Order: sequence, then structure tokens, then C-alpha cells
Amino acid sequence: MSLDHKEQKSCTTFVDCLCDIFKKQNMLTHDDIDSLKKDFLYSSIPAFEDFLLEEQLLEKEDLLKALGIFYTTQAIDAQGFFFDHHLVTMFPKDVMLRNMFVPYERDNDVLYLLAANPHNADLAAIVGKYVSYDVVFFVGLARDIDDAIKEYFDNPLYEIEQDTINKEDARREEHPVETMIDELQADEDFD
Repeated sequence: MSLDHKEQKSCTTFVDCLCDIFKKQNMLTHDDIDSLKKDFLYSSIPAFEDFLLEEQLLEKEDLLKALGIFYTTQAIDAQGFFFDHHLVTMFPKDVMLRNMFVPYERDNDVLYLLAANPHNADLAAIVGKYVSYDVVFFVGLARDIDDAIKEYFDNPLYEIEQDTINKEDARREEHPVETMIDELQADEDFD
């Protein structure tokens, strides 16, 4: 489902067009839509999405549905999705954050990407610098895409420093019997 030609011409900004979809889908009241158009007319996509969700004006599913209609593509809820580490690491973190996209899945020679703005005219060329797959864009919420990217590139809390691992390995090599006895005693004390 997409906006017809007449509706596309009636809206001038992302917020304006999205509000027209909210109206047509009966997602918001006429007063809410007028206020949003006035207050957020030239806002960024992430700022507008965040406001709608934080103020609980829309449920996440409804916002995704509206984004799918606007971009005429499938809308995907990226929150909690387990992204393929190999696909995500094919692109530099800063490139994905700057252009707000993340690889979703691959099917043979087709790479599906989630993007906050799948209509970004430069996105295909940017992605093409790193992969030679045919690319299909889906839409996702900017905040969820941002979280997914950071999850794969930021150090997890449980990660142990390499220097600590090297010191422990060196101790085991120099004093194998003492290390084994210490570890067994530590296990008994823990029980």
C-alpha cells in the first residue's frame, strides 16, 4: 500500500507525509496531526520517531506500519533481532551509523538491509563500496538500527582484557602444578 499520486504532492516533508499516513490509517486524531505538523515539520527522522514513541502517541507496530507505507517496503522491528555478525562487520561502524543502516540478512546474492531512510539516494552507492550483492532495502526505526550497530562493535561488559589472559597463560606455563592446585581450591571454596 502506498500513497497515491495526489497525496504524494500534498505533503512536502517527511513529517508532513507521515502525518498524512497517520490520518488515513486513523492512527492519530486530527488535532494531534495538526500539532505534529506544526511542531516537527522540519525535524529529523530519528527525532520525530523518538518523540512519537516516547510520548506514546503511537505504538511501535503502528509507526513501523506507517513507515512501511511511506517507503513502500517491508518494515522490520530490529529490536531483539539477532543480526549475523559476519554481515554486520562487512561495513565500518561509522559508515553504518552515519547512514543509519545495518545488514539484516543475506539470501544467495541478495543482501537485505534495514535503513532508517531506504529512499536515501546515496545509500546504494555507499553499500556498493563494501559488497557486490544485489541490495534490497527494508525500513526500520533509527534507534533500533543504532542499537544493533553499537551492540556488535562496542566491547561487551564481560570481555576480558587480552593482557590479563596473557598473564594467566604465562603463569600456567611457568607453574602448571601450582596453578592447577589453586584453581581446584578456588572451585572447592566456591561450592
